[in-house]
Amino acid sequence: SESSNLWRRRSAGVAFAWLAKGGDAGNFDGFFQLVLSICERTVACQERFAQTGTGWILRELAVADRERVVTFVEKHASQFTSEGIAYTTEKMPAVLKKRLKDLVRRQIVEEDHSVGARKKLKRS
Repeated sequence: SESSNLWRRRSAGVAFAWLAKGGDAGNFDGFFQLVLSICERTVACQERFAQTGTGWILRELAVADRERVVTFVEKHASQFTSEGIAYTTEKMPAVLKKRLKDLVRRQIVEEDHSVGARKKLKRS
């Protein structure tokens, strides 16, 4: 997951997607944290395919432990794209899905405002 190649980083996590539903209980102690650590690296990349891959993995991890995934999303909300959060929340209850999507949207809007303010300062 530390490769400079997008496809290698993405595949480091996506390879675990089909196992993710089992969490630690269905795999091995530490599995969940291992996969989350991969997601920490891939969610930081704004490339579409890194975000979709991260969303797929988190969506399946949420089957095993939704609260840990929610905590992850809350911690990394500023790094998600709208597509990444859409895949992540796909299997979540509607109220939770809306709350997390709104959180990510607020982060995106705040970032847009902050970028706009920096551009204005540069022009001055």
